[in-house]
Amino acid sequence: MSGTLANPGPTENRYRYDEETREFQWWGNGIAGINKSFNRKEIINGSSTTVALEEIRAGIDPLDSRGVWALGQIGGSITWGHGMVGDDGGPNSSQKDNGSDDIYGAPKLYEKLGREVIAAEKMGACDYCDENAQATARSKHPGGVNVLMLDGSVKFVSDAIEITLWHVMHSREAPEDTFDLDVIEQELAASYQPGEASPELLPHSKNRPLESQEERTLENSIGMQFVLVPAGEFEMGIPNKANRFPFPKDLVAHKVNITNPYYLGIHEVTQSEYEQIMGSNPSAHAVSGLYQDRVTVAETSKCPVESVSWDDAVEFCNRLSDLPKEKAAGRVYRLPTEAEWERASRGGRTQAIELVTSWSEGLETGEIACKKFELDSPLTTVPVGSYPPNSYGLYDMCGNVWEWVSDYQRYGYYINSPTADPQGPETGYLRVIRGWHWAATGPLCKVYMVNDPWSGSPFVGFRVICDRKTR
Repeated sequence: MSGTLANPGPTENRYRYDEETREFQWWGNGIAGINKSFNRKEIINGSSTTVALEEIRAGIDPLDSRGVWALGQIGGSITWGHGMVGDDGGPNSSQKDNGSDDIYGAPKLYEKLGREVIAAEKMGACDYCDENAQATARSKHPGGVNVLMLDGSVKFVSDAIEITLWHVMHSREAPEDTFDLDVIEQELAASYQPGEASPELLPHSKNRPLESQEERTLENSIGMQFVLVPAGEFEMGIPNKANRFPFPKDLVAHKVNITNPYYLGIHEVTQSEYEQIMGSNPSAHAVSGLYQDRVTVAETSKCPVESVSWDDAVEFCNRLSDLPKEKAAGRVYRLPTEAEWERASRGGRTQAIELVTSWSEGLETGEIACKKFELDSPLTTVPVGSYPPNSYGLYDMCGNVWEWVSDYQRYGYYINSPTADPQGPETGYLRVIRGWHWAATGPLCKVYMVNDPWSGSPFVGFRVICDRKTR
């Protein structure tokens, strides 16, 4: 459960096993676990915003085990994705052909009752799964489910809840200041409206205008290199060619116009660059890191930094901007928007992009993380620049690690986003990560690539934009 290129987060399941005693523990970021308990001090989330138990509707047949194992499954939030990595993304979740619930006996249930009966009951299950793995909250109430909060209150949650809120309500690790209680009460009960575009000033609107003779490359005071990504219009959100991973339905292809060129780091921020600015190296794929046994190079300082939160990445940008030489040069650093990231990643390509899922001798591509890729295989990182760059001169846009961008995730934003320089939703709970163009997990799982902004993953790093301000 350690993460892969196709499934980099949000955070890891935690698992311990003692071969000698055969004792084990398994837990995620919720308040429940298998042979694992938490006390109140370990629950950072507020008691009024943490889900303790979900309503799980009783099964519709003796073969149907739902309703009797809520605490030990998704109802107790053992798993870490809770709908963000997986297909149980909200109350009464269902899919047209296969339900989101992975339950023991599902194939026999479909054989006995038939698809139409199960669909009419709104109790869809995964008809190829035969194990009790997860189930979404379910009820017979119109429009939602009841949940028991940690403070003992019962709240009715609309089926239309924003799925990122659904996720953070189940995380004991979500900081209390994540939540605006007045807003949450509205979102729990009201029919969800897709996020509106932010009216705030564009982050690069005060940049010094770039002139035709402007240098195409730039190097800052600590040796980080940047390349100028041209302005222009492109179609954002095109699925990969022959994509076997289904898109979430609101990720529609749409025209985007980036109105100003921008300097983007040619590499992901490296471990040495991060340590130089922040004074520490949290990376798992390091010679002394958590995944040191996976590392395939003797020196990892040039490998991308990872296991950093979105908050850490923003702090890096702020500290880098505050260096005296950077201030004197009028350079300010930030994370790219999702639109800027995708513009750079496509490298001017207008067609659907082939999804590189295997490596063969002699294959030279920066769009795969390592020499062997399997959905369930552990991955390691490699030094930045190990593969050729794309046409814009950018390395590893779809390899090595996934990357934080500045945007919040909100369902439906793509449908409402502005054409010119979209900044992402004005408010939200989780932040977008991008990499490998588009990918999702599971045969039928429709998954958003997002992460908790307060936590990191061994497969998520970042790169930065250098804005040149008017003096």
